Amino acid sequence: MVVSNPWSAGQTGLWFSVGVVLLMGAALGPVEASSVGPTLLEWSPGVRAEGMGGAYSAVADDAGALFWNPAGLNQIPLSEIAFSHTEDFGDQSRNDLRFVRPVWWGRERRTWGARVAHSSVKSFDLVEDGTVTGSADPQETLMAFSYAQPLGPVSAGVTAKAIRQDLTTESGQTWAVDLGALGRRGRWSWGVGLNSLGPNLKIGESSVGLHPSLRLGGAGMFGKPRIGGRSPWLVAGQVEPFDDGTVRSRLGVEFARSPRGSGCGRDTGLCAELKTF
Repeated sequence: MVVSNPWSAGQTGLWFSVGVVLLMGAALGPVEASSVGPTLLEWSPGVRAEGMGGAYSAVADDAGALFWNPAGLNQIPLSEIAFSHTEDFGDQSRNDLRFVRPVWWGRERRTWGARVAHSSVKSFDLVEDGTVTGSADPQETLMAFSYAQPLGPVSAGVTAKAIRQDLTTESGQTWAVDLGALGRRGRWSWGVGLNSLGPNLKIGESSVGLHPSLRLGGAGMFGKPRIGGRSPWLVAGQVEPFDDGTVRSRLGVEFARSPRGSGCGRDTGLCAELKTF
């Protein structure tokens, strides 16, 4: 009789997931805090993640994982669809549609996800020497497809994204990849993600960076578990280092009076975001 060691296989998956993400980060080079790219790559579509100050790479247990950490998709128990719409200053609107679908291959869980996002600015006139020469309707479109699967006690995920940006008279498009790993042990979890790896967006003769980011996070649940097995307190932290020596620190605290999914508006979140030198 052959007895397998699941923890040994899990350790292999753990080090493989973390190693791939960190090696990709090293190959990419330092993240530049001053980089500017398409806004849809920086916009978090989920209110829960925003309520926790963006400390979400180690949580990522809903459709927001499509943005924060694709490895978290493997935690979502059922199919999920989410839609967000925002209006900024009355001139800019953003729409975001996300879909997650778990599937089973044999006895092993896999998860697929898709995201479509669109951002637009209200049309305005182009004026040259006091004369209207035309109009502009700047907009951005993002399409993403994600996949996650378990590797022992951890999950690994990848997202492929296509981005298009239309400016006043010119447009450009590019692609990017997100990589992520997430592990959970009891009430503790950790997450690491490398986001927006890809070539610059070229529009005409200009080239704009995508602002890739490295996210390292941890989370813990505290308090006596309620019905449904969830503890009422969730505390999460996340750091994002930059090449100029600064670190963006995020901290989120969530209190749930009832099990997740039992009602809307019953979660209260506190958050803080710091940039330290």
